[in-house]
Amino acid sequence: MVQLSKSNAKEVANLRLHLRLGNDGAYFRGMSGLHRAASAGQQKAIWEEILRDEMELRFARLNGCIVECREDPELVELEMAA
Repeated sequence: MVQLSKSNAKEVANLRLHLRLGNDGAYFRGMSGLHRAASAGQQKAIWEEILRDEMELRFARLNGCIVECREDPELVELEMAA
């Protein structure tokens, strides 16, 4: 098990605050960006944190990066109507 670096741990804590305050989008964008910019070992540690938050179903892998996966049908319908 790889531990998060000090700076990544601080960033994950800040992103979890967004999640608790109901700003899910900021959490998903932040975690995706943090994962994309990290080394392979840190990516594993970040994914473990996402698993700990029980948010893994809201992410999808695209070319090795994680991205937000919008599975809410209402959101899909709204985006298609726009």
